[in-house]
Amino acid sequence: MVDLGLAVGKGFVRVIHGDPEIRIDIIPVDIVANTHIVAAWSVASNRSKHPLVVNCTSGDVSQCTLNKYIYTLFSMSEQYLLPKSYQKQSVTIQKNVVMYRIFSFMEHYAPAVVIDAILSISGRKPKLVSLYRFYEKAMKTVQHFVFSDWNFHTQNFKNLELQLNSEEKENLYLSLQGFGVKELTETLPTGAPFYRWEVDRKRIGERKRITQLRYLLTSSIQAIVLMLILFVIYLIISPFLQMIKVIS
Repeated sequence: MVDLGLAVGKGFVRVIHGDPEIRIDIIPVDIVANTHIVAAWSVASNRSKHPLVVNCTSGDVSQCTLNKYIYTLFSMSEQYLLPKSYQKQSVTIQKNVVMYRIFSFMEHYAPAVVIDAILSISGRKPKLVSLYRFYEKAMKTVQHFVFSDWNFHTQNFKNLELQLNSEEKENLYLSLQGFGVKELTETLPTGAPFYRWEVDRKRIGERKRITQLRYLLTSSIQAIVLMLILFVIYLIISPFLQMIKVIS
């Protein structure tokens, strides 16, 4: 899901096939690590029965939906442009497969085919279409999770915290109080390696200009493709319109 958020933030992924209201379970990795330690200690000290099954999840606390997660990262990437961004960010989540295919064609493949053709003519390696195909394959592996809700029993997880004293709770905290996707992502621009601008050879201003130009290019391609589609539709239906006109 992090890679998906990055792809959206860089303007590469603009259409997602999924249920926008499906809950996704995101939890800080330090709480997962602490849970492993406390669970092992709890079993070893006979405070919990063996085997102990602990669902370390946040689903019943954060209630984070796919839509909320994607648009939280989207808003952040608008404020803090990611290094090596492809184009200006835009994203839509489509549940209906037909609508997804239509949007995917217009937003992903139509510009990708034209840009790959330009790259081939200029002697460079075309790569956009293959990257979008890879994205499609990757999303198929998680499709079950972006269309299905999961309800985990978290009582054992909550019981672990009750076994700790105040000092232990401070060092091995398991509390999810105040946790949310927004709070989880607030430190990304300053703490995550993928926001390090030194990995980008271009300056921030130059990168913003390039992403804007690419956005104008892809938008122009989409407009031309749409006009061609409408023109073909007109050619197909015009004989029928003429026939109706003659009959009437």
